[in-house]
Amino acid sequence: MQNQRLELWTSWFEGPVFTPRPKRLAKRKTNELFSNIFSNSSSSSSSSSSSSSSSSSKVKVVVVVIVIIVVVVVVVVVVVVVVIVVVVVVVVVVVAVAVIVVVEVAAVVLVVVVIVI
Repeated sequence: MQNQRLELWTSWFEGPVFTPRPKRLAKRKTNELFSNIFSNSSSSSSSSSSSSSSSSSKVKVVVVVIVIIVVVVVVVVVVVVVVIVVVVVVVVVVVAVAVIVVVEVAAVVLVVVVIVI
C-alpha cells in the first residue's frame, strides 16, 4: 500500500514538464521576431539568409542606438538632479549663515544699547 502511494506520488512529478529548445533555434527565432518587427516588408520570414543577417545587423544597430540614448538620458537626469541638490544645499547653508550673522549682530547691538542706557 505504501509503495503504491509512493509510485503515485513520484509518477505525478514525471513527464515532459519543460523541454528546452536548443540555443541556436531560440536565437534564430528571436532574430526572426526582431527582423519581422523592424522590417518594412511582411515577407522577411521567407527571405534568404543574407538578408536575414543584414536585418539582424540592423536590429543590433537599432538596439545599440536605443541603449546609448537611454544611457545618455539617464546620465543627464542624474547630473541635473545632483546639480539641483547641490544648489539647494548651498542656498540653505548661505541662508543659515546669514541668519546666524544677523542674530549675532542684533545681540551685539542689543548689548551695546543696554550698556549705553
